[in-house]
Amino acid sequence: MANSESPSSGWKLESGEARHEAHPKTFQIPPRHVRKGLRLGDAAQLLFVFATGDVERMWVVVIGGGGESYSGALANTPAFVEQADGPIWKGDRVVFGPEHVIDATEPPLDSIEEEYGAKFARQVRRVRGLR
Repeated sequence: MANSESPSSGWKLESGEARHEAHPKTFQIPPRHVRKGLRLGDAAQLLFVFATGDVERMWVVVIGGGGESYSGALANTPAFVEQADGPIWKGDRVVFGPEHVIDATEPPLDSIEEEYGAKFARQVRRVRGLR
């Protein structure tokens, strides 16, 4: 599992809170209660900083944790990575906290099922209070 502070892996996460504090008028983030209240199957957008200096906003789907620490699966591959040995790829695990979240959404259940399977989709349905 990749950690939010693992520069040896070729990337790290930037704090969305710190960026917001530095640029409050131009860099908005969700309120803290939203960032701390992510549930299984929710998607969080994070800022990935790569060893090359590239910074990319990417989505991670919450697969575990809650409150102060989440585990997620990367929902896309960095746009600039073109080689098979890139530092991080779609599906890789990412550990992050609410301070890293710059946006959050609830993906449609059909896309959750297609991407992560029926069992995970059933768990997300229960968390969302659906049958």
